Amino acid sequence: MINPNLRVNSRLPDTLGRGLNYWPAYDSISPESRAAYLEWLARGRRNPSTPLGYVFLFMYGLERRVLVDMQATDSFHSDLAPIRAEMEALIDVYAEQSYSFQRYAKGFLDVIDMMMSVGSIAAPAKSTSRRLSSNRWIVPLSLKIAIGEIVAAKQPLPAAWALEWAWYNPEFRIRTGAVRCTAEFSDLFTKNYFDTYGDGMKVTPGTTMLGLTYSAASAGIGYAKLKMQNVPDVFALAKPTRALAAIAEEVQESLEAFSRFVGKNPERADSLNGIAFLPQRLIESSKNPDFQALREWLADTVNPEGSEAVAGLELLTRWNPAAPTSLSKAESTPLVQLLGKLHVGIEPDVRFGGPPLSVDSPVVLFPITGDYPLSPSPSYETATTLTHFAAAVSAADGEVSDDEIQTFLPSIESSLDLSVAEKTRLNAHFKWLTASSTKLTGLTKRVALLSDSQRVSLGGLLLSVAAADGKVTASEMMALTKIFGLLGLDQSDIASRVFAVQSSPTAAAREPITVRVATPGAPGVPIPLQPRSAAAAPGTLVLDEETIERTMHESASVSELLRGIFDDDQVELTSSTLPADATPVRPPENPTDQSSFGAPTPPSIAGLDAAHSALVRKLVGLQSLPHLEFEELAQAQNVMPNGAIDTINE
Repeated sequence: MINPNLRVNSRLPDTLGRGLNYWPAYDSISPESRAAYLEWLARGRRNPSTPLGYVFLFMYGLERRVLVDMQATDSFHSDLAPIRAEMEALIDVYAEQSYSFQRYAKGFLDVIDMMMSVGSIAAPAKSTSRRLSSNRWIVPLSLKIAIGEIVAAKQPLPAAWALEWAWYNPEFRIRTGAVRCTAEFSDLFTKNYFDTYGDGMKVTPGTTMLGLTYSAASAGIGYAKLKMQNVPDVFALAKPTRALAAIAEEVQESLEAFSRFVGKNPERADSLNGIAFLPQRLIESSKNPDFQALREWLADTVNPEGSEAVAGLELLTRWNPAAPTSLSKAESTPLVQLLGKLHVGIEPDVRFGGPPLSVDSPVVLFPITGDYPLSPSPSYETATTLTHFAAAVSAADGEVSDDEIQTFLPSIESSLDLSVAEKTRLNAHFKWLTASSTKLTGLTKRVALLSDSQRVSLGGLLLSVAAADGKVTASEMMALTKIFGLLGLDQSDIASRVFAVQSSPTAAAREPITVRVATPGAPGVPIPLQPRSAAAAPGTLVLDEETIERTMHESASVSELLRGIFDDDQVELTSSTLPADATPVRPPENPTDQSSFGAPTPPSIAGLDAAHSALVRKLVGLQSLPHLEFEELAQAQNVMPNGAIDTINE
């Protein structure tokens, strides 16, 4: 406290604090130091260059007022609010200069908050716009008090308080993404919390009441102990603490991709590229005008009943209005992701093996709903390859015929047992093939790389596809004739081979073979369907394991065979792209030699496609891997990290 009888040397004020000891007191510091202290007080106490000894000296007086004077009489209780406001102002100016001052000052605020909250149990405190601090190890006492009062009053816990409880919860291990993207973390946590608890979580109070022990900055005061009799310590409650930590962890995981993008491109966080990495639930709330324009254009363009072909330039103009340009594979992925989150699929899709998006090529947009696959299954990959082959066969005479390709689509879909979503995408892929100028020519040179046995095998597989539904139509026979001619196979042999396929012990042939489609009203006795198994109740789906195994084997075979025909962009294997224990393989000198055909392409692992197989090879021998490094490996193979994990696990 200031003693006006002590001497002050105003001519030589100690503005550098040389006359201050570790615990300064007004009566023990020099006249020069008293002069500097009084000048700091008179000028408003906000000069950031002032030595912290003067700031502590002032704080000692505030501590005495709260912890000594107010304990003796209630007449000074009204001083709590202005003292608290003064301490917050001092923290804003001086906390960054000294961790010691920051710790004492925030602890002193806790004392004031507890004293101001006594008796307020009937009217729980309202949420304030407190910032989520990266220093989570000091839990604000005001937060404990506010939540404790809500719990004691048996009221639902509002989302704003739940967010702060989760943030300062020691059960929650915060990572860089949550700190870097605090606004997005808060928004998504609030949405997820509302989904689970509606108006708020109901928390049962515990028996541990809130209290604190404060070690005063002033050596003359020592310790102060305070306890609130009717406010539970919510941070001692295990069940709600774990529940909130689980929500926070889920939110943090959802923001990892966006956080990495922002870390590398902080100035592009609100760009369309950045929005593409946001979780689904946060995308709709974006105010970016380019995003709004893209969404409106999609609403007007995408046919809700099917697929729609548009110029690539139209789409890429919405993606980059300032300078629309063709994209690389890596650049195409965010756009494809954003469209998916807006419930729009696209062909070509780089995640499904398609080429990058170009301003010079068309794209096909189609609506998607529900849980849509983000990477191709082996069956779908085979289906697209077969469709591509059918398009290439059709183009062999110089003109792509929609009818010729469409002939095979139903057979391809049924023989490979594609899901509804895969059928939708395959039809969009077919429409893109016929609308684009993709490479469909030069098939003769590609087929020349096949050995005789491989051509026979390919012909047999295509016959199986055509006969998958139990019959081969006239249009399919015409297409098969064209394919056999291209493969150099005996076209006169097609009819007998079709009959052989239909007569083979396949799932389709176990039913009566369709010789001629029945005419309604024609005389005769209908041939009954094969009786159901006695073990299968009516309406029960019975899986034929033999058929499933054979279909998967044929899918893998044809996919591997055709991939060699259409892969124009084979990557030369070097020591950096091969597994550690692998040896580079020289391409075959004789391209028709079956023993060496396709040797440069490593074999599939467990039926996975080439990209996922390559990803697995990179993981061989590792016990663990940081998620960021795994994502980089996945990006190098042009697959989505989370989707790749699911695909490999399956």
